[in-house]
Amino acid sequence: MFGRLWEEARSCAGFLARQGVQEGEAVGLLLPNRGLFVAALLGITRMRAGAVLFPTSLAPAEVRQYGEIVGTRLILAGLTHRALLLEAGGRPGPASYQDLQAFAFDVPPAHGLMRDDFIVQLTSGADQPSKLAVRTHAAVWNEILDFAQEITLTERDTTLVLPSIFHSYGLIGGALATLCQGGRVILQDGFDPQVVLQVIRQDRPTILFAVPVMYRGLIQAPHQDGEDLSSLRLCFSAGAPLPQDVDKEFARRFGRRISQDYGSTEAGVITLRLQWSPHLQHSVGWPVRGRTITIVGSHGRTLPPVEVGEVVVQSSALARGYLGDARTGTAIREGRLHTGDLGWVDEDGHLFLVGRKSALIDVAGVTVDPAAVEAIIARMPGAQDIAVVGMPDPAGGERVKAVVVAEGITAEQVLNYCRRHLPDTHLPQVVEFRSEIPRTPAGKILRRLLRQTPQYHTTAE
Repeated sequence: MFGRLWEEARSCAGFLARQGVQEGEAVGLLLPNRGLFVAALLGITRMRAGAVLFPTSLAPAEVRQYGEIVGTRLILAGLTHRALLLEAGGRPGPASYQDLQAFAFDVPPAHGLMRDDFIVQLTSGADQPSKLAVRTHAAVWNEILDFAQEITLTERDTTLVLPSIFHSYGLIGGALATLCQGGRVILQDGFDPQVVLQVIRQDRPTILFAVPVMYRGLIQAPHQDGEDLSSLRLCFSAGAPLPQDVDKEFARRFGRRISQDYGSTEAGVITLRLQWSPHLQHSVGWPVRGRTITIVGSHGRTLPPVEVGEVVVQSSALARGYLGDARTGTAIREGRLHTGDLGWVDEDGHLFLVGRKSALIDVAGVTVDPAAVEAIIARMPGAQDIAVVGMPDPAGGERVKAVVVAEGITAEQVLNYCRRHLPDTHLPQVVEFRSEIPRTPAGKILRRLLRQTPQYHTTAE
């Protein structure tokens, strides 16, 4: 297996050399989960170039925008995304490697990459537009070593990776760390719970990488004959909060507890909760070796245990910074990542997350946590999905807006229900109905999109 991977990486590097790729150049990679993704990434590395990992969910204008920021004149993609890159302005070259084709772009030169840079990745973009974070070879290697030691990863392990590997969670922990330890990696393109359960039964992976929405899909899938997850020693969840009902039902049906993996694009894995206990079921765990977590208050003061503040991380795997406009007001300052996540630590150092700073709503000087409003509306019969965001108030501050996916309920019913269970400051002033809540592939609510003018049938005030 490793001989074949190395040969494919070498062949891909030769293909890039024939395209005129130079040392230090930024080469784009836009592929779904498959072995060729890893081979192409290693081929780019052999050319001493930097890999820009484009999510397959991007719109053509976004591909063009981010490519111009980095100066990506060449993007590698498969046949599936040919139309996307053509619309983005790419010109397909005459040659290809397997079904990998190079698309040329006329972009102004950029000088953002340095010699030791390995990958450029887009942050999630849930609350604000995505940033381009740059991680060096050393940073990624540190994450691989620390993560592998933390979970005792060996050549006997086989990882099943369901999330897209253009994100750090699946790429580094799920794929690269396993390969570096001599283990085997199974990559799934797309998510079909029935197929996943069959793969687990047949191929017997030892570690599962998934996100909460996938775990929900697994527990909602029809029961199969011979259903067996006993080979899994770890089932990781990351990318979004794990709902308590999903955690409980997965354990009941499959006899396996879900472990928490908290991290970010800029820092990779930050904490792990490998063991389940009633006390720690809401915790994302203990800092991985090489990471230090500090809880910081509004004035930059370090807070004691149990007090809620922003999670600030020092990490041996930290990105060196951002490219483009995101370099101003950067979240990486003096070697520390200001995550924007709110949380607290207990006396033993376990981290508990409570939300995002950018999601909080300022209503006439009162801070409203959208999760508190979402939890109330979620109790209503017929409510299927809820997101709460802040909208500008002409009088100053913000108004609370509830976006609801539901059947058989009206805006007035939502408002009346909230009046019975919430203080006046938390009451939605706008209720908007949509067919679905926009989310990232990991299940995070794309709140920045919900703050915009309604796109569907709307609202009651």
